[in-house]
Amino acid sequence: NKGATVLKSSPEEIEEMYFIAAVLEGLAAYLAVDNLSEPEIDRMIEVELTLEGEECYSDYERWVKLNDEFHNIFISACKKSLLIRLLNQTTGPLGRYWYLGCTSPGLIDSCIFAHKNILKAFSERDAEAARKAVEEHLFEVGRLMRRHLAKIFVV
Repeated sequence: NKGATVLKSSPEEIEEMYFIAAVLEGLAAYLAVDNLSEPEIDRMIEVELTLEGEECYSDYERWVKLNDEFHNIFISACKKSLLIRLLNQTTGPLGRYWYLGCTSPGLIDSCIFAHKNILKAFSERDAEAARKAVEEHLFEVGRLMRRHLAKIFVV
């Protein structure tokens, strides 16, 4: 009964959370390849094209929601409820940093480039390439977020 407390994570801890999420989400991508329908892949392509649009670049709230949708399509398609729960537990706390991360030079461009690699792997039904593309994507996001947050936070 003393009020709310704020959980503070260091930039290094945030990077580590992204690394953990990368491995879990990479596994989800690997497992999703055979389950993703053509309409789901088409929706991911549509979302990615919107993320690339200039109007989306400056609307961080919209960008974050669409980015979440992009990832959630293949995460849901993995059809592994425990893995999905673990991912939600791991990535949930990271959401509060995304709006700050969007202001990091190069972060959005890095995500768009990575999404294209992920889409290519899903379109080719290459499970190993999908796993690797997702892992590399989130490893890079983690590194970029750590560097950016270290500049703006005094921990």
